[in-house]
Amino acid sequence: MFVRDQTVPRLVAVLFTALAAAFFSYLAGFPPKAVLALSVFFAEISATLLLWANRLPIAFIGTGLLFFLGALDVKSFLEFANLDVIFFLVGMMAFIGVLEERMFFEHLVAKVLDAFRGNGVLVVFSLMVLSGALAALIDEVTSIVIMTSFALALARAARVSPVPLVLLSVFATNIGSSATVIGNPVGVLVAFRGGLTFGDFLRWATPISTLALAIVVVLSFRFFRGYIYEFSANISRGATPLEPEGGGVGGFGRDAVLFASTVVALALHHQLEELLHLEKNTLLMAIPFIAAGISIVLDLEVGMRAFREKVEWPTVVFFALLFASVGALESSGFTEYFSHLLAQAGGGVYESTLVVYTVAATLMSAFMDNVLAVAVLLPVVEKFQGTGIPVFPFYWVTLFSATIGGNLTFIGSTANIVALSLLEKAGHEKPSFSEWVRHSSWASLVPLAVAVLLVYLQTPLMP
Repeated sequence: MFVRDQTVPRLVAVLFTALAAAFFSYLAGFPPKAVLALSVFFAEISATLLLWANRLPIAFIGTGLLFFLGALDVKSFLEFANLDVIFFLVGMMAFIGVLEERMFFEHLVAKVLDAFRGNGVLVVFSLMVLSGALAALIDEVTSIVIMTSFALALARAARVSPVPLVLLSVFATNIGSSATVIGNPVGVLVAFRGGLTFGDFLRWATPISTLALAIVVVLSFRFFRGYIYEFSANISRGATPLEPEGGGVGGFGRDAVLFASTVVALALHHQLEELLHLEKNTLLMAIPFIAAGISIVLDLEVGMRAFREKVEWPTVVFFALLFASVGALESSGFTEYFSHLLAQAGGGVYESTLVVYTVAATLMSAFMDNVLAVAVLLPVVEKFQGTGIPVFPFYWVTLFSATIGGNLTFIGSTANIVALSLLEKAGHEKPSFSEWVRHSSWASLVPLAVAVLLVYLQTPLMP
């Protein structure tokens, strides 16, 4: 429902943003389809920032206009909507939703707190480390679905707001996803376009990602010290009333086996695909489907209820519409023009080009999906060939600008939007844009600056 005193001015701001984008792109000489694609894209982005509750209908309207005015056709929509990502999300949300309905994460939290003897500081530390590690070993989307559910259960156990725990998990997830080629679709794009191997990531990305995560963990205990103190105090007083209602094969034990098997299978999906001679990411799609199916059939009533209620349907549809809208930018010719413009901005000097490129890549990743931002940016890197500027470092700068820079706003990464959607699904109000940026500024800019500096210092060692 629209609330006049808040929504109407913001709706006007969204419309103004769209018209301004259309006006300036027209003055810049873009073709009509590019003008339309840009105006729709900026409308959807500003709506996500200003009208979070109404982002889906605005995305519907924007994508419909792209169809109506010829900037998007059915074939392009299906190509750019990233349906593999959409159905992967559906499978994982259904699987995790069944476990939530069976209170698996509450039982898991009770066991973790018992193991840590009520040490809340150690629990928060473990939450962040595990978020980063899972993102690196599986992928950021799977990790954030799992860890957000875990963070919500932790907050219920300690009787505190879950927002800070979710924020810390998101920050760690995005940073950890840069450690390996499978941690983030950004890494896959960078690896393919740059001809990089898994070993290259272990050599150049993993150490920097690990250091960046350590920096954010330290900063988190500085900026969230009051919240962590309250969380620890409640945990130490035994605020958790949760105890497993059974176990063994028929209860928590069965769910734990299924959960662990799914996580391990996702972590090893690439090796299993090579062993079985399957196409890349085949099992990445199959494993969530199988896990969801098994979890539903083991408890059909609970499973079907979770499928209807726990899958964040508005979010996955919004993703498909947003992906298609940004894809229209590529088909309209905008990305080619932008690539040429950005490639010339550094003036042919390595250091200045590095700074300009990092700023542009970070802002693009923060205000549009970082995967799509990287798809636009990688052709820029390729244009550096033959200019005397070393190309290899820019692949890593692209990786870190997209993953760490994705922390800057709540639309900068798929993980961010998924986490906030799950937070709202659980009945909690999402943080405002200013609240998010107040925390994300130190969780993105500080580790990103360190990461880019380390890339620059290692340039003489790079091929």
